Amino acid sequence: MSPDDIHILRQHVEDLFAAHASIHDLEGKALILARETAERNLERALTSMDKRLEGMNEFRASLSDITGRAVTRDEYNTAHHALDEKYDSRVRALERMIYMATGGVLLAGMVVNLILYFVTKKT
Repeated sequence: MSPDDIHILRQHVEDLFAAHASIHDLEGKALILARETAERNLERALTSMDKRLEGMNEFRASLSDITGRAVTRDEYNTAHHALDEKYDSRVRALERMIYMATGGVLLAGMVVNLILYFVTKKT
């Protein structure tokens, strides 16, 4: 092998090592870029999840507020029963007043008829 061949071979090996080093540098840069991209995507996903969780917490708080102010079935039934009793007692009182008024009108009518009967009979 001649010295020129050795020089060419040496240059070729150095070029291969340089290309190999360049490939490793590009791979390293690609890995750094991929990691940075993944970190940005993770940050975006975490921000999005935080917003979603915040919305869910607001919804949960709203539901808690609504259920805290809602009337339970027992409370409703108790109040409804009291209103039913109040309504029934008022209806009974009105019915008694109607019966008494009807009786008063009938009695007044009978008295007027008796008076008219005796007044017209005397004459």
